[in-house]
Amino acid sequence: IIRWEQGQLRWVDPQTGDHIPTIQTERQGRAVAETDRDAERQARIAAEQERDNEREARLNAEAQLRELQAELERRHDNA
Repeated sequence: IIRWEQGQLRWVDPQTGDHIPTIQTERQGRAVAETDRDAERQARIAAEQERDNEREARLNAEAQLRELQAELERRHDNA
């Protein structure tokens, strides 16, 4: 069934009353979904980079702590 809605002709499933998407609507939906997937992928990459940066910072801090502990032990042994 075709209906006139909001200034446009729209296909409607007569059994369910649901709109039947046009090719253009389908393409737009796919484009939106692709954009969403790309955004999610970029967010995942950014989160992974942030985790990597935090891990590197933690490892550097742990290495500095070990150096300071070793220096304190040397000073204590020389005292």
